[in-house]
Amino acid sequence: MTPEDSKHLDEFFELIEELRSIRFMRDLLSQDSITVTHRGDWDKASIMDFDEDDCRSFLLSFRLLLQDNDKISIRCISKIIENNDFSDDCKRLVDNERFSLQLSLSSQCPIAVPDGDSVTNQEVVYTFLYGFYAHRGMNKTRRERYLLWKKDSRQFYPLKSQFLCLMQIIMSHAQELDRLIKAEQVHRGNG
Repeated sequence: MTPEDSKHLDEFFELIEELRSIRFMRDLLSQDSITVTHRGDWDKASIMDFDEDDCRSFLLSFRLLLQDNDKISIRCISKIIENNDFSDDCKRLVDNERFSLQLSLSSQCPIAVPDGDSVTNQEVVYTFLYGFYAHRGMNKTRRERYLLWKKDSRQFYPLKSQFLCLMQIIMSHAQELDRLIKAEQVHRGNG
């Protein structure tokens, strides 16, 4: 393995540990379900136990799991495993995790969106991530879509809870990759 690949694996392990330590991860993302309350008035709806500032703080690091720029995204880590001297079993398990996550993200979102379009789960993630939480002005299309969704609170809160559920799914796959790779390293005497 190249020193650069080794460095990226270490950074991935550090990222997972950092994300596990953030209160948002421990509190909201570790729940079995996400509850939207509205008491008949969707304009006053809220997500139980949700803190916007905690979410924003979590997303600063979480987005690295999705962005290939820093070479520690789930996709980049999977390629490192595929292209280096890991056991066939480890490679298969890592590829299965990556494929399963990609299948979840490429599936149609089960919630109708206000503009009538059908969107994938990945587009829900990217609309919230890049349309509101990070780089707002960088992607005008996602920002406009987010603002359109936000106008219809009856649809917005279910979409936001879907976003949070998808964050749980992504984090679950990332943690499993972390576990699989570390187990392989221990088995080989490298960890």
